[in-house]
Amino acid sequence: MTGKTSELTLEAAQKRVRTLATELEALNRRLDEQDREQRRARSRQIRYERIISSTPDLISLVDGEYRYRMVNDAYLENFRLTRGDILNRTVADILGSKLFRDVVKRLLDRALAGETVRVETWIDLPEQGRRFFATTYHPVSIDGVVEFVAVDSHDMTELKRKEEALQTTARRLDMATDAGNIGIWERDLATDENYWDKKTYELYRVEPGEFGSIYEAWRARIHPDDFPEVEQKLAECIETKERYEMEYRLVWPDDDIRIIRVAGTVQTDEDGSPVLLTGVNWDVTEHRRMEDELRLLASTDPLTGASNRRHFMGRLNDELERCRRYETPMVLLSLDIDHFKDINDTFGHPAGDEVLKDLVRLCTRTLRTTDVFGRVGGEEFLAALTQTGLAAGLRTAERLRRNIERHAVSTHGHSISYTISIGLTQLQAADETIDALLHRADEALYKAKHNGRNRVEIA
Repeated sequence: MTGKTSELTLEAAQKRVRTLATELEALNRRLDEQDREQRRARSRQIRYERIISSTPDLISLVDGEYRYRMVNDAYLENFRLTRGDILNRTVADILGSKLFRDVVKRLLDRALAGETVRVETWIDLPEQGRRFFATTYHPVSIDGVVEFVAVDSHDMTELKRKEEALQTTARRLDMATDAGNIGIWERDLATDENYWDKKTYELYRVEPGEFGSIYEAWRARIHPDDFPEVEQKLAECIETKERYEMEYRLVWPDDDIRIIRVAGTVQTDEDGSPVLLTGVNWDVTEHRRMEDELRLLASTDPLTGASNRRHFMGRLNDELERCRRYETPMVLLSLDIDHFKDINDTFGHPAGDEVLKDLVRLCTRTLRTTDVFGRVGGEEFLAALTQTGLAAGLRTAERLRRNIERHAVSTHGHSISYTISIGLTQLQAADETIDALLHRADEALYKAKHNGRNRVEIA
């Protein structure tokens, strides 16, 4: 009986040993796993510490009493302090009580309450002066309780200053383009997408979203007669990569016609392929109208509206060269109002002015649009009849003389009849300049005056 009991006791002991061995083996495995996890955690910690140490951001850990518990190297360099100077000191000690009280404390309190806070602001630091920081305040919890705040501050001062400089430049550009009535546009040549600034919409009298696309708005506003040339020049600019510059007409919704000047340049990629077309528009309508008025004033007799002497002589020179080049005929008429001084003396100079204007109206009505007509003296006029031979010129001169003879001017309570004398000459092969032509026309006019006036003479 005793032997059997001993065997049972030994078997139980062996079973217990095996169980303990199994448990020990499991414990060793757990200890090994914990050891590996600790090594991995330490490796991660070292890696995180290296990252935190090497980052240019200012990183710090602050506890609930606003004391520094950790700072990275960038933080030390920024404040020119050692860790001993910062750790366990309050934020107010390092940043200054005013900055802490007015800005930082409320942000730390929000983070200590569990909120992640992100702010971008200018800060006046004790040593560095005014700096712009983008800062994030991260709550750090231990067992569900926020005990620390991790503060990550990124110094964006230089970037902010560049941004503000760009904004200042943009504002100045806006002011300049607005003052010059200049609109800016772009076309992405890869996607055919277009961009207009606000001024361009105003220049084209288009509301954003009024058309399906900017291209449709652009095409709809360009005068139909101008659009083919505009599109052709635009395509040539993209193909040749040369400067795009031209003027065309816009038709506003109220049918007002405006003149737009456009200029653009092509930007290329590294391979030289065109990728972007950037340019400006500005309304030159008033400028062109002023130029037209100035040209009109420079070339027109202010009283009668006929070409003045300078403009007429220039046109006559051009016509002479054209006739000589193409061997076409031309006739020159020299006209003079008979007894014009008597008209002024009898009816007054204002009445005489009306007679001059009436003569111009009759001449313009009788002559062709291709003929050149101008006032070259007080009551003296010249008319160049292009592509006209002597016989046809004589018929025109007689028709003009008769029309005036049969006409009367009603002005200032008077009806004034008047006549003209005309000298006529035709272009000759030997005429290399207009001087000989003018001389013969004057001789013919003198002959008409000498032979009784109100007549046409030929020289």
